[in-house]
Amino acid sequence: MPPSGSGARIFAISSEGGRPRIDKASLAGQAELLELDPVTFVRAAYVGRFGWVTVDLARVDGDVLAGLLLDAWRLTAPKRSVARMSTGKPSDAPETKAR
Repeated sequence: MPPSGSGARIFAISSEGGRPRIDKASLAGQAELLELDPVTFVRAAYVGRFGWVTVDLARVDGDVLAGLLLDAWRLTAPKRSVARMSTGKPSDAPETKAR
C-alpha cells in the first residue's frame, strides 16, 4: 500500500500486508504512546527520531487508530486545510473575508 499523504507530505505508511502501520506523531505524542502500550506502539526505525510510531494494527482499536491518523494528518496538512476541517467548512467552499 502506498503512503498516505497530504500533498507532498506523508503522514502514514502501511506495509504490503497491512501491518504494521507507521504514523507521524509529535515527539510528545510518540512518548505518550510508547508509555501507554510499548507492545502496540514502537518507535519507528530510522524516522522515530522525528516522532514516527510503528503501530501493530492487530492490537489497536479502530477508534484509536482513526484518532492517530487524524492527528498525523493535522501535523502534516496545510494549516488552511486543518482550519477548514476544524470549522466544518468544506474544502471547496469559497473563502470569505471579514468586512
